[in-house]
Amino acid sequence: MPIKRLATFVHVSDLHFGLPDEHGDAVTERHWRYSPWFDGLFGHEYLALRALETFFENLKRTERARLIVTGDLTRTAAPAEFAMFASYASDELVFSEARRAGLHEGDWRHRAIPGNHDHWPGSGEIFGGPNSAMADTFGKMTRVSAPMTLPDGTLVRFLRIDTDADVHPQGSQRLFARGSFLNELQLVDDVLRTRPLQSAEIRVLLMHHSVSHDNFRLGIDRTSRGRLGDLVAQHGVRMILSGHTHVSCVTEARFEVVGGELFVPVATCGSSTQRAYAPPKWGRAAARKAPNSLLVHRLWSPNSGRVVWEVKTYIQRAEGFIEAPRRRKLFQM
Repeated sequence: MPIKRLATFVHVSDLHFGLPDEHGDAVTERHWRYSPWFDGLFGHEYLALRALETFFENLKRTERARLIVTGDLTRTAAPAEFAMFASYASDELVFSEARRAGLHEGDWRHRAIPGNHDHWPGSGEIFGGPNSAMADTFGKMTRVSAPMTLPDGTLVRFLRIDTDADVHPQGSQRLFARGSFLNELQLVDDVLRTRPLQSAEIRVLLMHHSVSHDNFRLGIDRTSRGRLGDLVAQHGVRMILSGHTHVSCVTEARFEVVGGELFVPVATCGSSTQRAYAPPKWGRAAARKAPNSLLVHRLWSPNSGRVVWEVKTYIQRAEGFIEAPRRRKLFQM
């Protein structure tokens, strides 16, 4: 029986739509100078949006690829930034008569989650609760999706959590961009207890903060991380897709669970459409630590009967997104 490709997903993250000169520029510049890890404040870059459009359109045409977005749609959560992203993802965003870009993915919300920047108040400030634009964009986010049936009968079910949901809008977790999400895990657990894992089902968790990043800054609080391990073990999560760190990394995360250790693949997508440098008007030359990137996930049905999950990393260069050398990982599901 020949190897057959079952599905293709293009995974992007940390797009950070917004331009520094549109609103709150002095405020965001001050925050960046004090906290330089917030390079998401640099905003989006038109050439990157065009490169992503070309890449995604090609895989939609040749492989019927679908889009996955693991958070930080915006730069500061301004309503205009959410609107820009929604236009780009659903249809196209018009910059001028000659400059436009779009992904034409009408159902992108079904495989998208918010990030920590999307929880900001939208004024350029870091501290403060989210405005209504985030809720309007994501609506009543379904934590457990209906399964997607692949050609060989395999079921893929996406689980979605908001890893900034329990972060206090005025606290240190917001300042250090740490995740806290016990309540989100409970919501998912409540649903999955009524939906037993099926034999041909692959459960995929979408979350913004990455469990493969264990530093204090940009990390996850210890309680949420521990409870996440319990949920992964109890409900058979086979793959975790995330973002947040702005650097792509595909590895396995170790969880301490009842009975020993559990290792689960984690594919962390880097920032996909950001500016490479701080805005010139900020008066300090600074570059991001990694180029824009994205991940492509392909599910294959080999002779063994077990689905193989392939992850490839693509880096943005002058000619567009190209495959990174030696950045291919395979995981048996």
